[in-house]
Amino acid sequence: MLHTSILKESQKLISPGFIFAFTSRRDGNMSLRYANTKGALENRKNFLERLGIDYRNLICAKQVHAANIRYVNSRDLGRGALSYDTAIDSTDALITDQKNIPLAVFTADCL
Repeated sequence: MLHTSILKESQKLISPGFIFAFTSRRDGNMSLRYANTKGALENRKNFLERLGIDYRNLICAKQVHAANIRYVNSRDLGRGALSYDTAIDSTDALITDQKNIPLAVFTADCL
């Protein structure tokens, strides 16, 4: 289930056109590394399509539970989107100042 009320509030608080979203267990596993990864790409695709985001452009990190932050831009589009091996190494947070750059972090109970 897409949490549209939170998305609408985020757009009021941050800026028009800025989207942030989170998934729940009902959306399925999105990780390409942990738990049952079968179907993870399809889960990502289905979720991100509802937001108007191409899942192949998603930028993901190989999180290490430290304080490592990485600036990303359009050259990083798709890193980690289709394979964990291509994700940005040893990074816990992603930032950008460019438009249309979809970023992802993965959490469970550690959030």
